[in-house]
Amino acid sequence: VGHSLGGLLALRAVMEHPTSVNAAVFINAPVRGIEKHILYGPAIEAARKLGADESVIALASKLFEDLFALWNDKSYQKRIDEFSQGFVASGKKLIVVTDENDQIVPTKSTLLKGATVIRVKGMTELNIFQHPLTLALAALKAHGEATEHPKVASAVGQELGKSLAVPLGKF
Repeated sequence: VGHSLGGLLALRAVMEHPTSVNAAVFINAPVRGIEKHILYGPAIEAARKLGADESVIALASKLFEDLFALWNDKSYQKRIDEFSQGFVASGKKLIVVTDENDQIVPTKSTLLKGATVIRVKGMTELNIFQHPLTLALAALKAHGEATEHPKVASAVGQELGKSLAVPLGKF
């Protein structure tokens, strides 16, 4: 199970060790990278105003740039499409949880071909007319809401139970 950047790292681990994994769950994970968007600048500004160390800001900026590059990398997109389709075709399970209100990692950045998709709507509605700093902080808070959404645990459990349950007579 991986949320956000942890989901991207989990995907890489699954791709490197597919025989060791039967199922993977990605929650608001930018597995396709992200398209550069309006909140990038305000997020960096928010970090500065909150007193973040410049080395942390530089690291975050580099991370954003890497995610933007993944979004535009056609060979990467093809590789993850082929992997995810093959993984699922082999009888294994990929589950993508995506929050349709997430402004940090939009739904289109989270989708994997062949994966089961669980769509939720977070509780935080963003007001684009807010000050950019306020908007960026609200977006960061909203980004984590899917991990606590009441629908997520039961839906993931149902999906995993369907694919991984072993009949008692098979033990």
